[in-house]
Amino acid sequence: MNVVKRVPILSVIIPAYNATGHIEKALMSIAVGFDSAADWGLEVIVVDDGSTKGVALALDCSPFPGVRQLRHDHNRGMCAARNTGISDSRGDFVTLLDADDEFIADWFSAFRLIMKEWPEQANVCFTPCINDAGESTCARPDYKGWLTAEDMALENLSGEYNPIFRGTYIRRTGYTDLGTRKSCGLLTYLRMAREAPFWITDKVQRIYHDAVELSVTSGWTRPDKAAETYCCFSTVLKEHGVFIRGVSEEKYRQMYCKALIYRMLAGQGRGFGEWWGVYSWRTKRYWLVTLALLLIGPIGSAYLLKAAKRFSVLRKYG
Repeated sequence: MNVVKRVPILSVIIPAYNATGHIEKALMSIAVGFDSAADWGLEVIVVDDGSTKGVALALDCSPFPGVRQLRHDHNRGMCAARNTGISDSRGDFVTLLDADDEFIADWFSAFRLIMKEWPEQANVCFTPCINDAGESTCARPDYKGWLTAEDMALENLSGEYNPIFRGTYIRRTGYTDLGTRKSCGLLTYLRMAREAPFWITDKVQRIYHDAVELSVTSGWTRPDKAAETYCCFSTVLKEHGVFIRGVSEEKYRQMYCKALIYRMLAGQGRGFGEWWGVYSWRTKRYWLVTLALLLIGPIGSAYLLKAAKRFSVLRKYG
């Protein structure tokens, strides 16, 4: 009797909202980099998150017959789209790709190497990304090892990573959905890391196109996007504030200041009373910078913050 060996499956989930003109490149990068002769199965799921150009998006996906398409009847946000794709996936491993990004040419070769090094006790593996210029989006691109919840609280190993999950784990846990368009990654990943540390590899898989117009990462100082970031930070402080404070009182107060700045950028008030209550001699400089931005107001602060990122006064990623 011949026994058919089951091959492992990798699921790639692509949330897409009005992604016409971008998603073909993302899908092509998956197809070109995958080794169909390898002892692996590939599943690609595109989740149309209520696009106003849904028909056009379906046409963009049509040259790729193996792609499965799911659709929300209205825009529910990135986490909801991710969760829809994840819950419908069947992969032993699940990874993500934004519709306006792409994988590197030999992404699958990198993936197979990651499988060899990834410790079994880690449910999540973070892979570093590169931007359009080929520059790493991570503070320590050559790092390989553990990432703990304490590291996240301390902002160690910060940057833009792409996750790979063990399939049974991510289908059970999913992303924490705040109902916002963009994902509050810190909220989800801090919850997961408090259960078990992540593994970080030094092998790149994804090109992070951070300059694409209308991408979720562009226009981060706009009132609508600032409101989502404020919602993210305030929820993290509410759900994980005691933990963060136990790791570092300084980082807790810094995050509180960031939340106040984003609330101001969102046009939801300047919060001078709360600002006063965050004072600590260890965070005095951060506290004074926050005061200056609150006094300047949203328009001037947005200009200064964007300039600070451009000239690397503030870190660009993470």
